[in-house]
Amino acid sequence: MLDYRIGFKSSETEHSQMNLVIAGKIPAWLRGDLLRNGPAKFILGTYQVNHWFDGFSMLHRFSFIDEKVNYCCKLLESSALKQAIKKQKLCSEGFASNPGYNFLPRILNFSTRPSDNDNVNIGIFENTSLAMSEGITQLQFDPVNLKTIGQFIYHDKIRGSLTTAHPHYDHQKKEVYNFTIQIGPNCFYNLYRWKVGADKRDLICKIPAKNPGYLHSFGITNQYVILIEQPFILNKLEFLFLNLPYIKNYLWDPSLGACFTVINRFSGEIVLREYTDSFFTFHHVNAYEINEKEILCDVITFKDSSIIDAFYLNNIEKLNIPMSQFRRFHIKLNERMINIQPLSSHSLEFPQINYQEFNSKPYKILYSVSYPNESTFFNQLIKTNLESGIEKIWAEDGCYPGEPVFVPNMPFSEEEGVVLSIILDTKNGCSYLLILNAKSFTEVARAFLPHMIPFGLHGIFNFK
Repeated sequence: MLDYRIGFKSSETEHSQMNLVIAGKIPAWLRGDLLRNGPAKFILGTYQVNHWFDGFSMLHRFSFIDEKVNYCCKLLESSALKQAIKKQKLCSEGFASNPGYNFLPRILNFSTRPSDNDNVNIGIFENTSLAMSEGITQLQFDPVNLKTIGQFIYHDKIRGSLTTAHPHYDHQKKEVYNFTIQIGPNCFYNLYRWKVGADKRDLICKIPAKNPGYLHSFGITNQYVILIEQPFILNKLEFLFLNLPYIKNYLWDPSLGACFTVINRFSGEIVLREYTDSFFTFHHVNAYEINEKEILCDVITFKDSSIIDAFYLNNIEKLNIPMSQFRRFHIKLNERMINIQPLSSHSLEFPQINYQEFNSKPYKILYSVSYPNESTFFNQLIKTNLESGIEKIWAEDGCYPGEPVFVPNMPFSEEEGVVLSIILDTKNGCSYLLILNAKSFTEVARAFLPHMIPFGLHGIFNFK
């Protein structure tokens, strides 16, 4: 019997079309594509990247039609991958891996050289499909055959070396919100709005940052954007002179605390800057306004930044994933106060809600992966009801689930529909797509792959 470590095994197997064997019955109403992104290729000749987040991206598509599932996968054809294959080594700066170029270009340009290996997330913005990461370059791809189209270019002057992997999309207004992180003698968080279809973005505001904090996601409500500056901060001198990989330029300093900056998303006015005790986060869950002066902001938090260290490939053998806490931050604008409340006793990650209908609105259902202790990889799917406190768990011996994606069958529902998750089955050395009834959290069907899919990160369901 194998264990979770095969989920970090390098893979470059591509498939154009494959009908999957199904156990159970696929709901007839389920029509569309589950698109997934994640690191897959970790080895180039004798060279191996350092970190899970440095693996070269592979895109996956599970297409549902007529109660069948068709599968294809393809490596994202980034310039980083093309150069690495040609030279059999890393040629551009990754998350925790570095090609070892001279630091002189950094001094002259005061800029990173981030890779376009967009291996974290997928955004579907009307007819534009983008692979995304924390690097500023976003690659457009065809959502049907997964072929890479090329760099998606904004014709504006908004600067930045980095961005977040989780922009927010207002489906009604067809607007995308995100930050760029501008690094230079003076650093800034640049909040922008992009009207889908426009050739340029609109700058909402520039927020000065003496030492920018690591930023993977942020919160948004109907009126506000919530930026959490966590105390995992960029050391500009190390960035300039030590020639370290991107993430190695950040230092954990808990004495700084975590700073909540609340910004009016229309005017750009900063309405609050308030500190809490220090914590680290990758993922915001949701945020919404109780009234004009109170906001609830739900976040998956960690005690410190050691979650990043856990996923260095040389640490996988002795896996030690810090426990997380799902917490609610009650922001009171008038009182300049933030109260904190834990929302689950379980350690959660990869949180998902019915984003299109409930992002920026009151919600009650969260889907996520879970793990019971620090020496176990994500081995459970969990459904959390925030109103009742009831939590339902799916788990199977030797199986490790990826991010759950909720697909609704009814408008404005959080439970009527299915939950999709790619499962690594270590008992059989392969993967399968699990389909759960979202309400009962019981199995409906599974679609078997003939091979193993490395652990992925994020994805999206694209309705047809």
